[in-house]
Amino acid sequence: MGKLNNGGSSGDMSTILLIRHGESQTNAGLASLRPETVEITEQGWQQAEAIARYLYDVTHPDFIVTSSFRRTKQTAPPTLVLFPYVLRDVWDVHEFTYLGSQHDTLSTIKERLLLVRSYWEQYRPSAVDSPDSESFISFIMRVKHLLFRLKGTSYTPIAVFSHEQFICAFLWLLRRGWLNLSQNDMKDYREFFHGNRIPNGGIVRVQFDDGYAGQQHEVIISHLKDLVSIPALQ
Repeated sequence: MGKLNNGGSSGDMSTILLIRHGESQTNAGLASLRPETVEITEQGWQQAEAIARYLYDVTHPDFIVTSSFRRTKQTAPPTLVLFPYVLRDVWDVHEFTYLGSQHDTLSTIKERLLLVRSYWEQYRPSAVDSPDSESFISFIMRVKHLLFRLKGTSYTPIAVFSHEQFICAFLWLLRRGWLNLSQNDMKDYREFFHGNRIPNGGIVRVQFDDGYAGQQHEVIISHLKDLVSIPALQ
């Protein structure tokens, strides 16, 4: 499947800014343990500052959301400082955690690559790697819940500090609609993910009409032009 068409403003629309966290230790190729505890690097801190400057210069969020994972909570503070009176919350917009059996094993992305490939080559939407994992179906249900929450709020724009796989799943779901989540759907998502990579610190601006239909999006990386950012090969 090809890339989604990018778009700009059109009429009176609601806006969500999906922000990928700054470069993490894992993204930089360092060994890590549990995904929720991974921290950002010095490069990640610079990207966090660049995100805050962009939001302050271009658009002021009405509401700021982070995932519960440390790397998004570390990326958000420069933005929170610039918007001290804006409401903020923690939502279930964290990364897809499908290799729970490896969460207590210190390893790098490269060392986990065979396990990652094996998981995706099986295309089993309901499979759970361990009690510490979620299935692909559960992951997409969690992504779907974000859209429900957006429909229930009048805030715009909303800045959501999240993760690449979650952001890509949100864009994919908007394009495909609710599915039975078969093996083919899971394969389609994986292909979409690889065709729509988002760099660390990238901002995806998604706009909706009043009925949360007719969505359009653009990937914003202009604020990162002086920084090096290489997406992790997950």
